[in-house]
Amino acid sequence: MTRALAILGVLSLAGLADSPTAAQEPKKQPAPKAPPLVSPEVHPDKKVTFRIRAPKAAEVTLRGDWMTGPAEKLAKDDKGVWSVTVGPLTPDFYSYSFTVDGVRTLDPSNATIKQGIASLDNMFFLAGPEADFQDNKPVPHGDVRKVWYQSGTLKDQRRMHVYTPPGTRSSTCCTAAGTRTAGGAPSAGPGSSSTT
Repeated sequence: MTRALAILGVLSLAGLADSPTAAQEPKKQPAPKAPPLVSPEVHPDKKVTFRIRAPKAAEVTLRGDWMTGPAEKLAKDDKGVWSVTVGPLTPDFYSYSFTVDGVRTLDPSNATIKQGIASLDNMFFLAGPEADFQDNKPVPHGDVRKVWYQSGTLKDQRRMHVYTPPGTRSSTCCTAAGTRTAGGAPSAGPGSSSTT
């Protein structure tokens, strides 16, 4: 009996004998989620609106490859969403990025990116007759492969992009033993390929 009381005393000191409800803290209600932003938003008149949520930022600018002048400054609303509308733009694929308080930033609402040599940019497609050849249509597609080869002129490894039309076996163009030039002759060095 004394042994049981001793164990009960140790458990109560450790807080294990208390009821489970007494040990739980009240549940906190999660903060309401902000609605998702649409960015970029392409309008029928070929203007494009860019948005980014940055409530604590002091300045946000937009830089795009269609621009020739200074970066566009965004305006902040009462919910901390910065926005700007540009254009109208000529239909094409465009790349852009934000700068938030001096830090270059990708658009978190746009998963389409372009990887450059030293940076990343977001991209968007503005449809229209001028960009019709770039539009992804429901037709058979070929492959674009990155092929590395030894350049006899530069005495260094180089990369080229090789397009093979739909229905063409890629092994007829780019073999593990080497690449073939446009005329069909083997290249100067070994090559390897990977589908992009």
